[in-house]
Amino acid sequence: MYLFSFYCRGMNFIYLLKLNNSNLYDERLSYLRTKTGVHLDFKLRDHSLEILKVYNKKSMNSYLFPLLLDENMTIKKIKN
Repeated sequence: MYLFSFYCRGMNFIYLLKLNNSNLYDERLSYLRTKTGVHLDFKLRDHSLEILKVYNKKSMNSYLFPLLLDENMTIKKIKN
């Protein structure tokens, strides 16, 4: 996950946690930074796509990484 963050322009861990299938399209990643309101949209490189394939097999919900187990968590619960 650290390498995925690195390949994705140094994505913060909290944004990595909250990524879900709706953030992906046509081998691109799109998400909104909450603090600054900046919308980031960029093409994923082969390294990033390979990492997603590995974690996608382990995830049991719509999140890309298997760390948040409940899809109905509030922002406060995610931060904690």
